[in-house]
Amino acid sequence: MDSSASSSSSRTPEPADSAESAASSGESAPASSSAADDAENNDSSSFEKWLVRFFLIMAFGAAFGIEGMTLFRSYVLDHDGAEAPVEEAPPPLPTLQIGDDLLPDALPTERIETLTLEAHQGDTWTFRMEVALQNPTEQPYELTTFGVLTQSGSVHEKAFRATCPPGDSTRLVAEWEVAASDIPESLVASGRAQVTPDSSVVHARRIRLPRIPVQMVR
Repeated sequence: MDSSASSSSSRTPEPADSAESAASSGESAPASSSAADDAENNDSSSFEKWLVRFFLIMAFGAAFGIEGMTLFRSYVLDHDGAEAPVEEAPPPLPTLQIGDDLLPDALPTERIETLTLEAHQGDTWTFRMEVALQNPTEQPYELTTFGVLTQSGSVHEKAFRATCPPGDSTRLVAEWEVAASDIPESLVASGRAQVTPDSSVVHARRIRLPRIPVQMVR
């Protein structure tokens, strides 16, 4: 009896231990699964953030790279050793003297007879020019002078005209008021030949004036 009771008493705790072990294993399983899910979510969130940063860096890097290459080409490659284009200087204006023809390409002759600069006591001087015009052609001819340019850069657009019939001669007298001490440097001469009632031939050019003597007028 004692032996049997003792044996039975010693076997009784085994189910409790099994139950505790099962209970213990049953409680720990959900906790382990939740931790794994959290770790997986954290890994996924970190990867998404890294991916966003990667694309942002790539986008900004591409923009700055394109801008940098443009600046590099503009300031280094395009100008490295390249010579600046040389602008051709305009041909010098012809300088005429007393007795020269204003428009040598035109058949009528327009010879300069006088060039004077009258200095007055006031604020203006008078630039005077006289031209002898001869027209041996069979068409009417008109000579015009205008656009006097002075040393200060002033332009006087006042025009003077003289019309010469075929086979005849005439004179053109032109006067421009310029500022005192402002010496005329050049002017425009234009000749027009009336070939037919509906058509004409025009010759024009700007000419440089010679040194004009100044005459004091009181």
